[in-house]
Amino acid sequence: MNPENEVKTCPVCDGAQIGTPFTSLPSFLECRNCGLLFQVRHKDDSSLNRAYEDEEEDASARRIQAEEEERVRYYHDLFERIAEGHPQPGRVLEIGCGTGGLLQRFQKAGWQCEGIEPSPRLRRIAEESFGGSVPIHSERIESIEMDLTSIPYDLIVGIDVIEHLADPVLLPKKCFEWLKAEGTLFLQTPNAGSIRRYLQRESWEQLAPDEHLFIHTAQSLKRLLESTGFREVEVIPFSGSTTDSPARSVAMKSIGTLLRWMGMNNGLWASARKGKE
Repeated sequence: MNPENEVKTCPVCDGAQIGTPFTSLPSFLECRNCGLLFQVRHKDDSSLNRAYEDEEEDASARRIQAEEEERVRYYHDLFERIAEGHPQPGRVLEIGCGTGGLLQRFQKAGWQCEGIEPSPRLRRIAEESFGGSVPIHSERIESIEMDLTSIPYDLIVGIDVIEHLADPVLLPKKCFEWLKAEGTLFLQTPNAGSIRRYLQRESWEQLAPDEHLFIHTAQSLKRLLESTGFREVEVIPFSGSTTDSPARSVAMKSIGTLLRWMGMNNGLWASARKGKE
């Protein structure tokens, strides 16, 4: 059966105009109202992204590990961007913390850190790098309950996580619960409205049927966060990657300015604040 015929409304904005944008990837649907790209999968689908947790099949985790030395500048820039709105250290939780590179930057700046990382390979590296001083939880966010050690948090960070989850509301809903009043959620995720998506079409690297279920536009991500209760939601398109060379980073800033004006950068930054309780 055609998935387009099974889905009546968008899972984020409830829009009724649903299309199939990729002929060779019929599992991906598109909301013509908010621009969300999504796959139809059950919210409790436990098979998705299990490769990250299997050390025999964890190609993505191996790639992240291999690129770690090239990510130092990326972690520095990412920390500076996030910490700009948080000059005073507090409690930070990173969902999908990988090898712990970003959390190391927070720890050096005086933050009380905690992470969630279901990949055994990446979690082991993170635990060794911190020498046991930072809790790194093995549970998936789909199953983790209120056993986190530092609730409530001043800041929660999720870098390239939300696109993997079968329930689009799960991450913002749990983060809203775990944040203190006036706490901030910071997300990074691919941009469904990027120029690469339109130029590369079915070959766009973010169309990963076994990994990515929801690929947001700035409009759909803002709407999702606001509907969960967050305020002061800001979503900004950006260009660049974790392993860009300094020269490429400079070039991408020039190109990125134009693409940002058009809303067509390859990724999205999002920040949102929890209101007063």
